[in-house]
Amino acid sequence: MENSNRHIPSSFTDKSVTRTGPKQQLGHEKLISHTVRLEQQLWEVTDDVWCLVGNGLSNQTFVRGPKGIIAIDTGECYEEMAAALKLLREKTDEPIAGIIYTHFHYVDGTRAILE
Repeated sequence: MENSNRHIPSSFTDKSVTRTGPKQQLGHEKLISHTVRLEQQLWEVTDDVWCLVGNGLSNQTFVRGPKGIIAIDTGECYEEMAAALKLLREKTDEPIAGIIYTHFHYVDGTRAILE
């Protein structure tokens, strides 16, 4: 199928593979069906390790250390980390003792920790 608009991927205009997702987003049918796996959930990976998926572009991971919780990636915005902290507080009330950043664009949620 030819796409006359160069800014919209041709798969978005090909109605045979384009679907509307649960939040009214358009996407390839395989990607839309994959979103179920990425619903927001705080997983307990093992004792003292939790990973939040589905909260934004990055995952937030929390590891219990000897002086408190180590947060790995604080997300792209304040709201993302605030939501992560709310879920973490259902598991532990230990303070955030350290932060590890894996990418430069997963730092803006740090403001939620500093409040």
